[in-house]
Amino acid sequence: MNKNYKQLIIKVMDAPELGGKAISDGTGPLVPNITRAQIESEIPPANADIAVRRKFFNNLPNLLRITDRNDMDNYHYLATSAVPGVTYGQSLGANNRGHSVRYLADTPQSFITAVDQAMAEAGVDGKEVERLDAQAKTVGNHEYDEPLLAYILPAYIQLRMMGYNYTDITF
Repeated sequence: MNKNYKQLIIKVMDAPELGGKAISDGTGPLVPNITRAQIESEIPPANADIAVRRKFFNNLPNLLRITDRNDMDNYHYLATSAVPGVTYGQSLGANNRGHSVRYLADTPQSFITAVDQAMAEAGVDGKEVERLDAQAKTVGNHEYDEPLLAYILPAYIQLRMMGYNYTDITF
């Protein structure tokens, strides 16, 4: 086990937001042991104001709508312009604004791979996200955001279950 990884584990175990409880599959950093119910309790309910719900998910649709990772737009320059092997923790350093241990251990490339994996596991298709996002933006009425938000919710939950926090996936 390398020195940086050991330091990361110590940081995780000392992280107050984890309450000293974390899990690992043995191949990567420890991640919070969070349940689906805990994640769902943080999300504004479906009967909440739609503008509040849209604001909660912030830029998540932009992260999920990319269907061709070789043709990334400005939101996803990070996966193509980053220095290979440099993690977010290394590049952010003291500028970390509440990102998870999982995110800080990722390179931009491994983060995008995890997003793609979460989408596949949740049954969320980037082309459909793109279509629903375009429809909501074209109409310009928040009630058209609801189909988009309902569609991306499983990917949000999957990413959170994988150890990413709110800040990591809604930036």
